Amino acid sequence: AKAPAAKAATPAAKMPAAKVATPAAKGTPAAKGTPAAKAPSTLDATGTPWSAKDDAALKKAAEKHPDGTPSRWQAIAKDVGGGKDKDACKKHLREMSKA
Repeated sequence: AKAPAAKAATPAAKMPAAKVATPAAKGTPAAKGTPAAKAPSTLDATGTPWSAKDDAALKKAAEKHPDGTPSRWQAIAKDVGGGKDKDACKKHLREMSKA
């Protein structure tokens, strides 16, 4: 009698897990409409998308190192960090300026 009770409990245990996953799936489309979901339009050298934090760091670094600064893009990439190289920073700042 104990074995059938255990079998009955197993499908019931799986059902709430499926219900828990459903609200998460409903929340996903709403996230697509947020500006943070749109922000990473480019990838860094490692193929990682730019986050809002990366965007803020890039803007700050670009202000800190204006045009004419020796090795400007290397300095910007160093300040941004996170695997962003100078070419990725240059490209992403250009794309951010278009938006």
